[in-house]
Amino acid sequence: MESDLFEWAGWNLVTDTILQFYGCILKVPIYPFNSGEMVPIIRLNFETGALQLYDKGHVSCSDVSLISEHKVRLTLVS
Repeated sequence: MESDLFEWAGWNLVTDTILQFYGCILKVPIYPFNSGEMVPIIRLNFETGALQLYDKGHVSCSDVSLISEHKVRLTLVS
């Protein structure tokens, strides 16, 4: 699912249901960004359906700001 929305340089597993991606380039527009723009951090929570876009902090990796949050829905494609 995420590969349809953006490309990423790296990722890690935050919990069993949360993936965090780094150095993301959007393939589709996700407010407030346009397709082709870079988003420093995208967090995808499969339990709650939350897609969160973060700005990378300037002081440390833990210094991040939530830019926007969106709800996503998984669907089966047959």
